[in-house]
Amino acid sequence: MGEEWQQVGEVLRALPQPHDAFGLIHNDPHAGNFLIDGDSLTVLDFDVCTHHWFALDLAIAVFHPSWEKRYGEPQAVRAFGRHFWDRFVAGYTRENRLDGFWLAQLPTFMNYRRILFFIALAGQGGKPHSWVRRQLTDLRKAILADQPAIGFDLTAP
Repeated sequence: MGEEWQQVGEVLRALPQPHDAFGLIHNDPHAGNFLIDGDSLTVLDFDVCTHHWFALDLAIAVFHPSWEKRYGEPQAVRAFGRHFWDRFVAGYTRENRLDGFWLAQLPTFMNYRRILFFIALAGQGGKPHSWVRRQLTDLRKAILADQPAIGFDLTAP
């Protein structure tokens, strides 16, 4: 996994860091860190906040639910991903501008998150339970095969 981590790091180091696209982010916006009450969303757990590209938070937010749905029927997985993405971006763009250049970088940010997810799970120590073992096996296979991080194209209508 080290080579894949190095490669994604090289791509990220080459990206610009403009003030409107790089700054303080949550760095872990997945379903376990959201409280939803009707139309209200509260984000929790800011312990891994960092300075990074704003698009990484978008990539993380769409990667995790899409990854969890990966065993479903492909059309249903794509439909779920598209629905989730459309709603998430609609909310995001009410408050922030999403430049097309950064939208094009989302697959790289998702790959970064996928590799980091693998590294985090692998580093838990001890004998992992079955869910972790399955995640590690699936993540390793997907990363080494250079499969897309999610099962749909974010840029397609």
